Amino acid sequence: MLGFGQWFEFGRKPIFSPETKMGLFEIVPDSFFTVLASPLRRHYAEVLFAIYDKYRHITLGIPREAVVQEIVDYINKETATGDGAAGSILDEEDDDGTGGTGDRAASENPRAVAARFLRRLEKSGWIHVEVNQRFEEFVNLTDTAIQVLDALAKVRERQSLEYEGYVYTTYRLLEDVSTNPAAREKGHLILQQAYELTDRLVRNLKLLNHNIRIYINRLLEQKHPKDILELTLEGYKREILDQNYLQLKTSDNVSRYRPRILLRVNEWLNNGEWLAAAAAAQARGPRSTDQATAEAELRRRLLFIRRSYLEVDDILEEIDRKNSRYISVAVNHLQLTLTSTANTVGQLSRLITFLGAELAAQEGKKGEKPLPLGLERLFSLYPQSFIDVYSLYTPRAVVNRHTAPRLPEVTDESERAKARREFAQRAARRLSRDKVYAYVDRIIGPATSKLASEFPLSGLEDFIYLIAAALYSSDRSAPYTVHWQGERKDVDGFEFPEMVIRRKENIKI
Repeated sequence: MLGFGQWFEFGRKPIFSPETKMGLFEIVPDSFFTVLASPLRRHYAEVLFAIYDKYRHITLGIPREAVVQEIVDYINKETATGDGAAGSILDEEDDDGTGGTGDRAASENPRAVAARFLRRLEKSGWIHVEVNQRFEEFVNLTDTAIQVLDALAKVRERQSLEYEGYVYTTYRLLEDVSTNPAAREKGHLILQQAYELTDRLVRNLKLLNHNIRIYINRLLEQKHPKDILELTLEGYKREILDQNYLQLKTSDNVSRYRPRILLRVNEWLNNGEWLAAAAAAQARGPRSTDQATAEAELRRRLLFIRRSYLEVDDILEEIDRKNSRYISVAVNHLQLTLTSTANTVGQLSRLITFLGAELAAQEGKKGEKPLPLGLERLFSLYPQSFIDVYSLYTPRAVVNRHTAPRLPEVTDESERAKARREFAQRAARRLSRDKVYAYVDRIIGPATSKLASEFPLSGLEDFIYLIAAALYSSDRSAPYTVHWQGERKDVDGFEFPEMVIRRKENIKI
């Protein structure tokens, strides 16, 4: 049986799915977010998470009495701290605007406050109360509340981002459709899952890029070496490097499965028969539509997956640049804070800090505390006379002068003819798409397909052409497709995975 997280990830359509055409507040009640914007938002959030944690481990709802007691225990714990803000829980207003200030004796009863909490959560669309045949009341979270709380729980728990799970699952899904007949019949559903996983992968990479930028800004706000080291070693290293960046470069490396994913996506895009069958199956689904619309949607998802995996390197390069920048800023900022005020760098640093504080004070802003000593006691500079162009320092550099060897002059006509023949032979051996396509056409002959193990391998040149044929098959212009069989073959000393090379319909090589 699927756990709650798996059920949410794969069993339901997200609220904000690209296919959703309804407006947000056509799904979410108008007052849904009011409890999280009220003065008691912190307490409402804790109550909602308490209900959410219990709801994840039950099947038919939580007994209302158990929820009331949970809220009562929370109120007693908060009010026992003596915190005035926490004590304001007892002043929670009722649905009609009455409550704490109107009837203090009633509002001081935690059970009455807990009941008002539940009524307001129900009115706002977070929960609904059901009554069974024995007239017992059970509290259930609404569909919208489950999805919102699931997202907020990840934020609260600061869950680390995952990459390998998304990439590997996408790879396995696409492989199953290509090799498993049962999965092939559900290709449109599996493609939807692969599309959603790819979307989450790209969003998580963008979020990691954003989080590094946040850490850079936080680093620049630190004023003391202790704070810089603490932020770098306990914050950035743990939450960015250890949990995300290092995994992204090792076990969670996106490039590990990308070639196979792109290979399968290109196969499907070029397979009109499969697209037609998958579109027909999708058109018969719950959200029935016409064949053309369904096929266009399948193509859109395939193109999105291909574009995402082709362009993901841009995000990865930006993450690398930001990580390098953070390390550079951390080192420079630490050196600056540790710089002694006895040297010129430290003196200039303190002077700039002092002047910045003075300008901030003139503009009514809070700046650094002015220096306790006069500026004349801060510096020990002295004038330097006779400065001219010859006083400038020229850095030393090792210059390696390279002299190209003189090419021998060929005067013998036979030598020239020999050089021309060798050049023509090298040009003839150079691979090109047209040569590879012609090679495949010649070997397949009048047949529609052929196994790679049936191709003649009389030498290294034939093996190179076979490799090139597999590589060029992913091009849209290729007049054939390659279908991998999984098993490995050894032909005349050359080992390679078995594959079927098949002509495309109505396309002449």
